[in-house]
Amino acid sequence: MILTERYLFLNPSLICQIRQRAKPRRQLVILDEGLFVRSAIVRRFTTTDLERFRDALTETQDPAGTSETGIKGWLAGIDFLLDREVELQKLRRFWPSQLRFNVLQTQRAGYRMFKGNFRYLAPELELLNSTITTGQWRDGDTFEIAVRVDTRGSDVVIMAAYVDADILEERLSRPVISLFSDFVFRHSKTRLLNIADPIGTATTLSCSEHFNRVVDFFLALTLRNAAKKLRTVLVSRKRFVARIIARIEGVSAALGRPLKCVQTSSGQPFDLCEPMEIAVINYGIVGVNSLQSFDALYCIGGYYARTDHLNDVYQQSLSPETRMPISVRIEGRRRRVYAADRQFNTRYHARRAEATHRLIERHVVLQAVGRIRPFTTPAQVILFQCDDLTRELGSIDEFASLGVARRVLDVPTLARINRAALGEIIRARRNAGESLRAIAADLGISPSTASLAAREEKLDDLLARIRL
Repeated sequence: MILTERYLFLNPSLICQIRQRAKPRRQLVILDEGLFVRSAIVRRFTTTDLERFRDALTETQDPAGTSETGIKGWLAGIDFLLDREVELQKLRRFWPSQLRFNVLQTQRAGYRMFKGNFRYLAPELELLNSTITTGQWRDGDTFEIAVRVDTRGSDVVIMAAYVDADILEERLSRPVISLFSDFVFRHSKTRLLNIADPIGTATTLSCSEHFNRVVDFFLALTLRNAAKKLRTVLVSRKRFVARIIARIEGVSAALGRPLKCVQTSSGQPFDLCEPMEIAVINYGIVGVNSLQSFDALYCIGGYYARTDHLNDVYQQSLSPETRMPISVRIEGRRRRVYAADRQFNTRYHARRAEATHRLIERHVVLQAVGRIRPFTTPAQVILFQCDDLTRELGSIDEFASLGVARRVLDVPTLARINRAALGEIIRARRNAGESLRAIAADLGISPSTASLAAREEKLDDLLARIRL
């Protein structure tokens, strides 16, 4: 049976239910990516939601019907929940079989009475005190139920190298064996570089000056690849994709070396792209598996997890009174997680918070890198992360800043690229018999600027000197 992992978010008991129906002698579950591990699986509802659900149940009671006893049992349980003085652990289970004759009637009654404000809470209430519940709390007027995916009785293989074993054991409530934990699979001719510069954060890239400087750096590399008949993929946060495309296409056209950016929405298959056609994707994109024949992948900016998402995943198995808000800051070109309001009270909390942070951020970056298959084919990858990914990817040449990377790799600035392109135009016109002064006047530049450009080396030679 093949299903998307989203079903496990909707029904964490699905694997056991499939086993009960199929009755296999032995069951193997293969999970690709392990989405449920890096996302918060928490059911929440309020006292108001519960009261409305109770009113809808009451409306469907039929004293002469066969379901009267079942509804009364559910109403008693809801009254128990609404009593703030009792403990949730003393609540008797809500059994779905008791409502099997009233599911549609209850939903119709609730919609008729409350319209879009009605929530059918039977699936949530069935989780209280269940075998897959890892925590349940009443926090003021809100009820929270943290659950895990139930894999009991099945052999499980999770194909996600970035998943921390400790986090996985906590989520599945079972021991985990990490296969190949000391091995890095990578093609011997693949080269990985990383620019550990905070200029790659979304906040900094929102500034036009920094944005242009970063994009122009990768534009030079992309032009160099096109000249060498190499195909390039650019990766960025989704919010910057349109600006990157406009900058790449506009500047390259002005240079006389027009590049065309291709997206999944363009309708053009990536595997048919020519070297002058640049594939542009965003971090987190799914369903794109046609980039394996590309030669280079450049990350224009890094991917960093939002603090609220990080806290949702970290806090989900902790009761409200033991929760500790966490945040992230950059220290020594590395993102570090810390307790936002006080010191971590145990080493376990500190280690678990760090593992959660690595899990949420790294999987997106590693997934992007894997698009061009640098593990099985030669590739050139440039990351833009304030993070150490050597454990997952092997040796990485790292630069402390964009400026250092430009200097070491001998990547020309856009000003020099413009001068080289202008020089080619001037030399061609001088060879045709025009004077330097006439050319300068026609181009609207000074004779000295024209003379300087004419002495600049050819653009292809300038790009060829980039050390990649």
